[in-house]
Amino acid sequence: MENNNKLFRTSLFLVLILLLCLVTGCMNRCEQPIDKTKRHSQEKYGLQVAEKNQMQLLIVGSVNDVFSDYCMLFTSDKEMSLEQGKALAIPIAKNYLEMILHDPTVADYVANKRGKAPQANNIGLKIAFWDQDVNRPKPPYLAEIMLSKGVFHYYEADPQTQSLKLITTEPFE
Repeated sequence: MENNNKLFRTSLFLVLILLLCLVTGCMNRCEQPIDKTKRHSQEKYGLQVAEKNQMQLLIVGSVNDVFSDYCMLFTSDKEMSLEQGKALAIPIAKNYLEMILHDPTVADYVANKRGKAPQANNIGLKIAFWDQDVNRPKPPYLAEIMLSKGVFHYYEADPQTQSLKLITTEPFE
């Protein structure tokens, strides 16, 4: 009798967890159409940028330390100096901000209080550089460019460990 009660309670507990997961999942799916629509225009822009600059678009959305509704991650196998990296990243970020400021799906997203309005301090961009063997380029070439909280961060890779070393920052204006 006691075993039957334990089995009943365990089964009931599992059913409740299953119902909770289903309800939570359904609620999340209900919010996705606006998010998917918003992301579609960002993804379209990202794919255009990637093709133009011979990069690959990996992610549209939050990236590691960059938690924003307006963020993209690219990879490139090019070797790029600091000056070349700035010439690449700054126009991408400016054009991206301009695009999302005038995107009606983003305006609807913000109007429905599901996200913050896009501004220079809440968009994100990450360009990671890797060779064909998935090694970071050695200095003086950049290993990564990241725009987070309105600041561009430029990194080189340590030649021994490949860990990122910050070489300079500059504000995104």
